[in-house]
Amino acid sequence: MQSSRKHEEDFTQGRPAAYILIGLGATLLFILVLWGVVQLVVGLA
Repeated sequence: MQSSRKHEEDFTQGRPAAYILIGLGATLLFILVLWGVVQLVVGLA
């Protein structure tokens, strides 16, 4: 587990755009997984 100082350094040294892209990618993946589950359930109903 990192110290809070080290954790803050990770965020201050990183580019904000990288975190935004990771967030958007994770959100898109989450939506696609939900859509796939819904399609599976609807197909079984």
